Amino acid sequence: MVVSITSFLRTPELPAIWNFAPDDRSPDYFRQFSAVSLAVQRCLRERVPPVFLAVAIFERPSLVYPVLMYAASRPFRPRFPHEFAYDPIDVSWFVRFVKASKRGLSPQLRDVYDRMDREQAGKLSRPYGPRRVARAIRIVRKFKRSQTLLSNLVAGEAALVDDLLRLAGLGQLPERDRKKVTARFFRDFHLHLRHMCNLCDLRPLAPALVAAATQALALALAAPVAA
Repeated sequence: MVVSITSFLRTPELPAIWNFAPDDRSPDYFRQFSAVSLAVQRCLRERVPPVFLAVAIFERPSLVYPVLMYAASRPFRPRFPHEFAYDPIDVSWFVRFVKASKRGLSPQLRDVYDRMDREQAGKLSRPYGPRRVARAIRIVRKFKRSQTLLSNLVAGEAALVDDLLRLAGLGQLPERDRKKVTARFFRDFHLHLRHMCNLCDLRPLAPALVAAATQALALALAAPVAA
């Protein structure tokens, strides 16, 4: 089902399969919501950069580099109950991002480099050469605004995952409470996307993120439990 951003904001409605989401006491809770978390993180890494890069701020690499680093980072893979995303308070996530970027950042830079060659006749391409990985990491480490942008993306991601976790056990609630939880979910999801990046509007990504989470939940519900 294709959901537009307009209908997402005006008439919030979750697919019925969320009524089967396990509560946090279920033995299936960790496995199924781990799948939801990973799907949302992957969707964000795929879809945030194109929205951000549409803002045409390529003359300021210190703002582009952190978004490319985010895209190149590995999603957090849950290993323990109640840990479903990077903890934005624990700065160890940055070490993981840097490690992942040494491999994944080069193709991200190459894409921007090629785009600048096509659209700007190479005028802004130099800072985005695929061999500029070490420089990009140094810039993000050096400039406070670069760190803040990357931190906000990580914090926003964690907040969105938490929003989805609050849907656990939705179908077990009375109808009135279910409607309240659903309304709160859409309100918070929308709010966290709005605050995730102050340089672009990420709210149009909401339907795609909910769709990715819903598909992951459906597949997890259908998957047989390992013996």
